[in-house]
Amino acid sequence: MKKNVFRIVFLLVLFSLLLFIGGCTLIPKSVRKDLIVDYLNDKYTDDHFEFIDYSGGRPWSNESVTILCSSEKFPDKTIKIRYNTKDNKYYDNYLGVKYAGQLDEYVDELAKELFPDSKTKHASYSENTINAMLLDLPVDTTFDDYLNNCNEVVYIYCEYDSNELEKHRNSIKNKAEETLPNKDMRFGVVDFNFTNSIDNGDVYSYLHISFDGTKNNEIKTIEWR
Repeated sequence: MKKNVFRIVFLLVLFSLLLFIGGCTLIPKSVRKDLIVDYLNDKYTDDHFEFIDYSGGRPWSNESVTILCSSEKFPDKTIKIRYNTKDNKYYDNYLGVKYAGQLDEYVDELAKELFPDSKTKHASYSENTINAMLLDLPVDTTFDDYLNNCNEVVYIYCEYDSNELEKHRNSIKNKAEETLPNKDMRFGVVDFNFTNSIDNGDVYSYLHISFDGTKNNEIKTIEWR
């Protein structure tokens, strides 16, 4: 009797172990968070990452999965990484986190160049790194190379009297068309938001510019809204 009980327990333990080992190999790579985190650690060897959660709390697709990780180097930031099953590639926002401060300085200078006589500010990249672009770039990508690939959305706020803006709409639009295509930064969208007071944040008009994603800084649409 005892032998039979022992055999049953042994078989149950063995069966569970086989299920566990088999399950690890059968689980689709797209939801193997350990493999995705390992990729991040193998790529950026001067940092260390730990799994936090799936983006949205769980895998949402068989074609791709996005997870959130912590970083030893940037403990107050969240690193986002996506694995695509179709092209078997990984995309992450690590460079956006790494270069957020420099990107803020770059956009700040751009705003001052375009509106030298007005009070300006922009939506901070340092404060919102979770939404940095997910890219597949080499680990040794410099800031200049990042600018040429980032395809970021830029929000610039400009304090401008509403009556004065009516007089200068065309000149502002022309200056944007002349200036932006020649910049090192690759843009996705640039929105110039005009307000009577930056402090109260009430935007009364904005100039929307979108760029052709297949070409470097070729303006696709530009319009006042």
